[in-house]
Amino acid sequence: MTDPAPPRHRWHRLAALVAAAGLLAGATGCAGSPDDTAAAGTVATPTVVTDATGATDAPGTTVPPPSTAPLPPATAPATTAPPVPPSVALSAPCSPDLIGEVPGPVPAPEPLATTLAQRLADPRFAGVTVGASVWVQGLGEVVAVRPDELLVPASGQKLVTAAGALTALDPYATFATRLVATAPVVDGVVDGDLVLVGGDDPGLAVFGSSGLAGLAEQAATTGLRQVAGRLVVVGGLQAGAPIGIVPAGTALLDELAARGVGVAGGVVDGADPGVGYQLGVVWSAPVWQLVQRMLLASDNRVAESLAVTVGRVARGEASTAAGLAVAHAAAAERLCVVLPGTSADGSGLSRDDRHSARSLRQLVQALLPSPWGYQLHAGLPVGGWSGTLRTRFAGTLAEGNVHAKTGTLDGVASLTGYVHTASGRLVVFSVLVNGPGAPAALEAVDELVVALAGDVT
Repeated sequence: MTDPAPPRHRWHRLAALVAAAGLLAGATGCAGSPDDTAAAGTVATPTVVTDATGATDAPGTTVPPPSTAPLPPATAPATTAPPVPPSVALSAPCSPDLIGEVPGPVPAPEPLATTLAQRLADPRFAGVTVGASVWVQGLGEVVAVRPDELLVPASGQKLVTAAGALTALDPYATFATRLVATAPVVDGVVDGDLVLVGGDDPGLAVFGSSGLAGLAEQAATTGLRQVAGRLVVVGGLQAGAPIGIVPAGTALLDELAARGVGVAGGVVDGADPGVGYQLGVVWSAPVWQLVQRMLLASDNRVAESLAVTVGRVARGEASTAAGLAVAHAAAAERLCVVLPGTSADGSGLSRDDRHSARSLRQLVQALLPSPWGYQLHAGLPVGGWSGTLRTRFAGTLAEGNVHAKTGTLDGVASLTGYVHTASGRLVVFSVLVNGPGAPAALEAVDELVVALAGDVT
C-alpha cells in the first residue's frame, strides 16, 4: 500500500492522527486553556538604560542623569512566528491517559508479530543490552523488551532537556544581553566601568548574531576606544557554561580588543548598577529555535546552556541540576509522564544519565499532541533528510518519514522518535542499546524502524 500523504504534509497528517486517536491534550485536561498563565514560563521584559550620549532608544525622550534615570522597557526584535498559548501552570490537572495507551504491552497481530520477532532476533543484538518500547496507534505497546530498565541514552537525554525548555519557558521568548557604561563616552574614553549584564541567553556563545561579538561591535561604533575602569560581569550569562566555553568577561575583552577598545582594569564579578549608558544589546534566538538546533545538530553546548536557563528562569537557580529537576517535574505534571531515571546533564555526554526506553517513548508520545508538539516535530532530525539522520534511512520507507533523536557514545546507541506505517498508523518508539556491540546493533535498530514503516498492520 502506498503512503496516503506525501512527506511535505507529514505534520498535518500527524496532527490528524493524534486527534483521531483521542490524544489531544484538550480532550484529557492535562494541558491548560489558552488563558492559563505560568510564572515559571514567563520571561521578564529586559530593561535598557540610556545610550552613550545620554539619550534613550525612544525618540524625543529626555533622560535625567544616570544616577536617577528610569529604565524604560526594551523592545524585543519583531518575530514572524505566530503567537502561541502561554505555558500551562505546573499545577494544571494531569490525566493519566494523555498518551492514549492501554497499560502494559499488548500482543501484536499478524503479520506485525512475525516481523517484530524476526527483527528483534537479529544476531547483531547479541552481546548487548537492549531496552525497547514500540507503540502503534490503535494497537498499543506492541514491543516491550526490558522497557523499564534504566540504560544510558547518550544524546537521547536531549529530549528531556527539550521537554523542560519547551514547557517551562515560553517557546517564543528571547533573552537580552546588555553592555552598559557607568559614564558617557567622551572623546573615545569612558571614565568609569563597563558592565556586562546577562539575560539568561542560552545561545550566547553559540550564535554569532546574538553573541559577544555583536556587543563589542556596537560598542565600537559609539567611538569607544578606552575604558578607564573595569569590565564588570553580572549574572545570567551562559558564555561560561560547561563544555569548555571561554568565560563571558574574557571573551568580551578579546572581542573589544579586536576592535581597538582597551579596558584598563580587567574583568571582575559585580552587581548590575541599574542605570548608566547603554553601548549595546543583543537578543537571543527564540527558545524554540534553540531547541531545534539542539535536537537537529545534537548541539551539546546549547543543551547544557538551556538546562541552566530553565533552572534560573523557573526556579531562580542557575544550575544544571535545577533545570533538570524542572524538566522532570514538568514531564510528570504537564505531560503525565513520570521519568523514573536520572538526568545528570543536559546533553547526554554523562554516563550517569539513565532512562528507560518506555519513559522516553512516552515522553515523545505525550509531547506530540501537546501545545509544544510542533516545536518537537520541527526540531527532530528526519531520516535521509536532515540533522544527525541525514545519512541514514536513505532509499527506504523511513526516508522523509521517521523523525527521531539519535544518541551515540562509545558502547551506547539509541534512537527515539516516531514514524508512520504505509497504511497511515502512527508508531512511536524508543530503542536503547548499551554494550560494546552498540555500533553494529544500531544498524539493526534502523532496520527495525524501516520494517515498522512498512504496511505491517
